[in-house]
Amino acid sequence: TASLLGRWPHPPSWVDLHDLHVNAEVKDLGDQCECPVGADRRASLDDALDEANHFAPGDVLCLAVLPNRQQVLLEFALILSPALLPALGVPLGAQYISPGNVVETSAIVDKELFEDNIEDARWTVGRIRVTPWSGLRDASLVTSQETDGETREDFTLTAGAGLQAYLPTGKLIWAAQALPEYTWWQDDESKRRLNGRYGLGLFAYFNRMAIEASHRRADQQSFFSSEIQELTSSSTDTSKLNVEVDVARHLQLVAIAERLDFTNEEEENAVLGLLDRQEERVRAGLRYLSPRGWTIGLGFEDLSVEFTEEARDLSHSGTSELLDVGFIGSRFSFWLGAELRDFEADPGSDFGSYDETTGSLETLWEVSQKTTLLTYARRRQQFSVSAQNAFSVEERQGARFDFDFSKSVLGLFAEVGEDEFESVATGLRERIDDVTSYGLDYRLKLQERFNVVVQVIYADYDSNLDRFDRDVTRFSVNVQLADLAGKLRLGRAA
Repeated sequence: TASLLGRWPHPPSWVDLHDLHVNAEVKDLGDQCECPVGADRRASLDDALDEANHFAPGDVLCLAVLPNRQQVLLEFALILSPALLPALGVPLGAQYISPGNVVETSAIVDKELFEDNIEDARWTVGRIRVTPWSGLRDASLVTSQETDGETREDFTLTAGAGLQAYLPTGKLIWAAQALPEYTWWQDDESKRRLNGRYGLGLFAYFNRMAIEASHRRADQQSFFSSEIQELTSSSTDTSKLNVEVDVARHLQLVAIAERLDFTNEEEENAVLGLLDRQEERVRAGLRYLSPRGWTIGLGFEDLSVEFTEEARDLSHSGTSELLDVGFIGSRFSFWLGAELRDFEADPGSDFGSYDETTGSLETLWEVSQKTTLLTYARRRQQFSVSAQNAFSVEERQGARFDFDFSKSVLGLFAEVGEDEFESVATGLRERIDDVTSYGLDYRLKLQERFNVVVQVIYADYDSNLDRFDRDVTRFSVNVQLADLAGKLRLGRAA
């Protein structure tokens, strides 16, 4: 998101939830192999596409979508210690947002949150606070029916261990993490790899100014996008400089410089590698913080996107005007973010032009003491792997009810919208996918340090082109465990 505001009180985190996680997913992906493309544009990828598991020999120029198959996915994850580094949020390369969820912002973390995490750190080594991490996740049984009628089964598991550390030095806080993971597949050796999440950040808190200078790398397996919902490994490098200055009473100057490098790590799957890219953005603006709970931000963004694959060049650049309006009250809060985009393709790029408005509107209501209602609407751009389409414009409207029963919470959510794909050339048939999703989650607190979360999600994609019709059913059970070990102190305390 291009937001200048930190709108909700829940912080982002570098690390996944510490839970035991079971997912069952059934996909009917439809007949999705018809995508004629001129041979002169994609001939350089013939050898790679011959080996890609999404396409059969003879379909090597079909770069758009997945073949016809059904997929059953079971996931298990166990994280043995909590995440204590809420510094940099979700990687920008992520294109998929699960129904019932909203987009996080990139505001600087409050100093008080850091102080709480430092106090709760498990080990003390001199002035350094350290928390160990270890976990198992994405233990998945995948069953796929390919276009030739054969059924393929495989099993994958990700395991890792590492450390998170803080070093407070007066007005400065250093934060670092090294969480290496190994992703293993039983049969598909090409998907086995060493992944991990690494980061280093410096956070400075002065009387009238806060500064973040950070770099993080996330090598991990995750769902690729709403267009291709399957587990893939990718790396995202993010470097950020964020400055917030109090220039007057209730008025802040915000400036953010950010660089993102997104790389597909599955070399045998050349289709996903077509979206490898570098993004550089600079944002600046003013933010007004009212003592009555209002926040208003006006800003400007300059963006440059360079694709690294010559066979799929969607490079472009441009500017955006930003508007944020937020309010946090005792029983009602809302946030509105709008971006007026004006992008043009670089020479030789297939991107075309994009002169549209994107953004989101979110409201949070306390209907009663134990009932809350979240509503949201968003419009955003996603790059497409289809050779016929440069990108899609995703529109979603959704609502979520949460009912608190003291020892448990029941959440019900529903979402509708559409994905409208932008063709790279005139004369190609327009594609619009209508999306309907709904589901529930039930969070049960069995003990003070033991929680169970059960979730079911169904999503239906109804396209005007029948070969892109598909549906997804996902079932998940999460067992969340708190850190039960005592603290260890080494050396002299700070």
